[in-house]
Amino acid sequence: MRLLKESNQMNSNQINTNGKITNLFFAHSASIELGHRNIHVKLIYSTYKTCKYNLPLFHMVSKTPTGHTFSLSFCYMEQEDDDGYIWALQELQILFQPPRIPKVIITDCEPALNLAIELVFPSSIHNYFIWRISKNLIQNCCKYSQADDWKHYQTSLSPLVSLKSTEEYHNNLENIKEKSNDYLGSWAYISNNLLPFKKEFVTSWESQHSHLGNQASSHVFLIWTIQETPLDQVPSVG
Repeated sequence: MRLLKESNQMNSNQINTNGKITNLFFAHSASIELGHRNIHVKLIYSTYKTCKYNLPLFHMVSKTPTGHTFSLSFCYMEQEDDDGYIWALQELQILFQPPRIPKVIITDCEPALNLAIELVFPSSIHNYFIWRISKNLIQNCCKYSQADDWKHYQTSLSPLVSLKSTEEYHNNLENIKEKSNDYLGSWAYISNNLLPFKKEFVTSWESQHSHLGNQASSHVFLIWTIQETPLDQVPSVG
């Protein structure tokens, strides 16, 4: 807490009945000021327990219209659950009361986080990072086929994400279905885990909302160095 105060970080925390801090939210005053001027898009990423404190780090990032990314706020969380995400987003909301709420929020597809965003920022458009969806697709589907066969099938899937019109999307989806008899395991994963959320990442839907070009990448690569850096050395604005 001393380091947070000395480095001009606004902070708040939750404490359990044993007096232990369970959630710690903090944001540098310069980041808050910059966030007020660039409120349109917010990128949110949560790591797993890879930091020195063995706690998930919930990283909230914003981006300027000129393409510069900066860290907005951080939150160490005891649990990545509904309550933890809701509390962290409510702390973010305090910094940006209406009308300064993000028009578009981009995240991983994570059920607890999805619910928290619906509750705290119901008027914001919620999209998903394509790079994470692609990674999950490969991890969950390549095991059902030989490597060469999977690459061939994946090639037929890739254009589906970037089609400009819903008509093109549906036509191509029908073609992919016809090719999926030899990839039933992969198609089951796609049908159950991706297609229900197509409006959050397929271009023909998500491009209807300005997101400053963030659909393909998370732009939060700084987290991997920041989370291992002593607090008094963390840069306030990247």
